[in-house]
Amino acid sequence: MAKSAGIDWKKLATAKGEIVSTGTGANVIDIGKGESFIGKFLGTEEISIGDKDPFTSLQFETEQGKQCISGMQLVQQMRMINKGGIVRVTYTGKKKTNGGNKVNTFNVELLQGSINEKEREAIKKEITEAVKKKNAKKAIKKGKK
Repeated sequence: MAKSAGIDWKKLATAKGEIVSTGTGANVIDIGKGESFIGKFLGTEEISIGDKDPFTSLQFETEQGKQCISGMQLVQQMRMINKGGIVRVTYTGKKKTNGGNKVNTFNVELLQGSINEKEREAIKKEITEAVKKKNAKKAIKKGKK
């Protein structure tokens, strides 16, 4: 049975967890639509490549060792997962944004560990404010007609 740092990866492969986040991300590393990886969340790391602006990379311990994945939206989704939490990240496809860009979408499922409730509430508040702002814009446009 594959084990790393006391983690039973084979058992986790079939575990069911609470889906704590569904959203989008900019980059997918080594997983295709419908595929997932299971990893212990180690935190984030700022990475610079050449002259480009630095970006945030999510660091995971997986059955294959330390791996990373990035994407602004996925980074936002992982804000509510405490370090040490074990998650299943599933790539669910692409979605077109209101601005016309295509972004990758993911589900983040918590298998073991805990949620950072403060971040969860902050994210809920951000979403509520964004929806209110969007609805206000729609109402203004509707009033102009």
